[in-house]
This record gives sequence, structure tokens and C-alpha cells, in this order.
Amino acid sequence: MRVTITPPAGAPTSTPTCSPTLSGVTNASGKLTLNICVTTSGTYSVASPGAVNRGSLKFSVTASVPSPPSGLSAKSKAKTKATIVWGAPSFDGASSVTYYKVTMKRAKKKPVTKLVTGQSLSVKKL
Repeated sequence: MRVTITPPAGAPTSTPTCSPTLSGVTNASGKLTLNICVTTSGTYSVASPGAVNRGSLKFSVTASVPSPPSGLSAKSKAKTKATIVWGAPSFDGASSVTYYKVTMKRAKKKPVTKLVTGQSLSVKKL
């Protein structure tokens, strides 16, 4: 069975982490379990080609904890400094990421935490 999902008017058609999609698996009893990814709260229309009825589902998208940053790497051109670079998380928690909390721990030193608004941090005095 093929099913399509249509987002409500004004909802983004996709984000870097999710496009409004719906897929399903039918178990041995014939029960269909749907997996749905939506980007905005609202009423989504659901239809299957050739079906007599159309339906709608109401979803509420709430902010949650984003996934970890992607593509973390570190480069050093000298023994005393390094640059750490990362990409945006695959899921932003349904809210824009405004900063990253980076905690560094040097040997025999207390941890140091920095709030970074970009996606890189240069560290000196290693």
C-alpha cells in the first residue's frame, strides 16, 4: 500500500533533518504501523491511491534535545594550539541551535566550558 502525507499550508516542505514522510509496515495480523516525520505542528492530510476515504492526522511538534553535532574533527598546526570543527546536528530539536557548549579538560587542570555560537573553536595553550 502506498500512502502520501501532505503538510498543512505554510509548513516547510523539508528541513535538513526531515521531510514530511510517512512509511508503514504491516504485521502478520494485518495491522499497519506508520512511521511519520513531520517538521511543523498542524493537521496533515493522509491519502492512499484508490482508497475510498481520506484522513487527516494532527501532530504537535515540540522542542526537544537536539542530536549531537556531526562531523567532529580537530586540526593542529602547532603543538600549542588546535582548531575543533563540527557540523550541525542531524536533528535540531525542532528549534534553531543558538550555541554549542564545549567542555575541554587538560591534564591535571579543571575542565573549562565555552559557549560557542559558530561551528568551530580555536584552542591555544594546550
